[in-house]
Amino acid sequence: MIIAVEGIDGAGKQTLVEALTRHFEAADEIVTTVAFPRYGAAPYGTAIGEALKADASVLRSSIEAMSVMYAVDRWHWWNTLDEVYTVCLADRWSASNAAYGSARMQLGKHEPNKFIDWIADFEFNTLQLPRPDLTLLLATREQVAASARQSRAPEDAYEATTGLQDSALDTYERLADRSWGGRWLVLDAMNAQGERRTTDDIAVEVLDAISQP
Repeated sequence: MIIAVEGIDGAGKQTLVEALTRHFEAADEIVTTVAFPRYGAAPYGTAIGEALKADASVLRSSIEAMSVMYAVDRWHWWNTLDEVYTVCLADRWSASNAAYGSARMQLGKHEPNKFIDWIADFEFNTLQLPRPDLTLLLATREQVAASARQSRAPEDAYEATTGLQDSALDTYERLADRSWGGRWLVLDAMNAQGERRTTDDIAVEVLDAISQP
């Protein structure tokens, strides 16, 4: 089973992956985890990291070129994976490529729909990457996510671009409505009282959904 955890920067994806890992391992599942992009993995992850940190980048200036790099970083990992697992938890998968590339296009006043279709064709057909069995959208709004990012490393180019995160989340929600790439579960980051939910609470919701036929 491949479960992709999606959401904007600072949404809480990593902590959700960690919580789900604990739950699955307690159930004797063999879990493997991965987070994209893999900034420390040459050649693709390191090139992405350099492009996002640079004041100006030829690679980053092309939405399509960056999207290809994100995709082949995934392809490289998938085709060199030699671990045995029953559950794979991915912090970002192909939907992140569609969401952020589309968001950049919208900010540049370009039509994103053909781009989204191209990403699906390129990643799932050309590169033959698997479609996740379940994609989780941690729907944390930018105001909350930005606060969470304050304790992390300096912002990269995507985090610093005004409006990009909100636009990416809007695209994520449209992808979920379309069941883009397979089954989706949208997770509200806030409870009825307007407080941020605990990660374990969200993880239990996920496990309950997985148990349903």
